[in-house]
Amino acid sequence: MKKYSKTLILSSIIIILVLLNATLLYQNYQLKKDKKDNIKEVVITKGSKLKYFSLKDIDGRNYTSENIISENDYTLFILFSLYDCPSCLMEKIVWEEIHKMNKVKVMGIVSHDDEIELKSWIENSNLSFTTLHDKNEKVTEFIKKQHNINVTPLKILVARSGEIVLINASQQDPNRHRELISIIDSEIQDYKY
Repeated sequence: MKKYSKTLILSSIIIILVLLNATLLYQNYQLKKDKKDNIKEVVITKGSKLKYFSLKDIDGRNYTSENIISENDYTLFILFSLYDCPSCLMEKIVWEEIHKMNKVKVMGIVSHDDEIELKSWIENSNLSFTTLHDKNEKVTEFIKKQHNINVTPLKILVARSGEIVLINASQQDPNRHRELISIIDSEIQDYKY
């Protein structure tokens, strides 16, 4: 009888562990599925206008969205955060390449509460394009909510008219980061003023 109850207890423990493992595997699957569903690799919203915003760069110069886009045929706004953006470190090489091609003006919009830390990060990252400080994340959060995208970096290509030509969310696969260049080229060729 004693042996039978030990076997029953061990069997019960094993069944419970198997069920817990199955539950964890299912939750992990759901998280991965939800993450894939929430990451929109390329979402194009043609015709909507970029909403007005005003931000300062790390040196305190004020920029408005209207001034930035009116000075260039196309502007690529890159919204990112130093807290939750490991792919930014990988993608910034492509951002620099786009900036140096001179087809579009590249402007960073970074969410970060510590201005000194942000300035240090920008200087150490050797970013050659202007980066605006969205200290309270008002601009970043508004744009992310407006387009139902909750990841960074978020790239938005805007024509001189203020019309959004392309919204491109984070690429989790480093092998696909360079696709952004051809996507931008294609959108510029297809866009009609």
